[in-house]
Amino acid sequence: MAWQVAVILDTETNLNVGIGLMPIWARATPEREAYPLEWREQWNAMWSPDPGFTLITTPHAGDLIEQAANTLPTVSEHHPNLFCVHLFGLPQSDRLNTALGELGYRPATISMDSGQTFVRSFEKFARELVLDASGWNLKSGWYWVQDLYSAFFLAVGAPEWHGRNFDALNDSIAGEGINKIEVPYRVVIRNAPHKNEMVKQVLGEFGELFHHLQSAGCPVSFSVET
Repeated sequence: MAWQVAVILDTETNLNVGIGLMPIWARATPEREAYPLEWREQWNAMWSPDPGFTLITTPHAGDLIEQAANTLPTVSEHHPNLFCVHLFGLPQSDRLNTALGELGYRPATISMDSGQTFVRSFEKFARELVLDASGWNLKSGWYWVQDLYSAFFLAVGAPEWHGRNFDALNDSIAGEGINKIEVPYRVVIRNAPHKNEMVKQVLGEFGELFHHLQSAGCPVSFSVET
């Protein structure tokens, strides 16, 4: 199920902003009426049981912040795994922060271009994925990284063809339908020789990847137990 959605409250934002990345809820216009059937055919299989594309009717004039606050509970009902919402069509403001804060959302560190990203806490919903590094090969950094990848792939049920690089990790963690175990989760590394400089560098790089994902709203975390 989708952990993020785009909610478009204006009539100007290009709907392609979220193609292939997340379900979209968009304010209905005559021009947008042509999209639902085509996009639902493409997306419903990807996002099922979540709706892939939904048109919403909102007042043509009025308070967009109020509309956002009124729309989000309905969106949440249809996306029970929702932890991140990208709002388009209204500027950032303290009043917007307050309105969404009352619904349990806070501004994310990183927002999508032209949008405002808000996240809610995922910690109490996240499963813990423990990776035991006690037997990983210290012959070189390359061997140790391979063991880390193997342990992570086993924990999330990654497919055999999964790439062993950060681009592939980013796509499978933030995406849908690749790994059997999907977010929210927290990755915990145990029994790593944390005083080893090579190990410290590798763990630091992986930590930065997860920090970037979390800053953009993805409900994941990464920690090393010493």
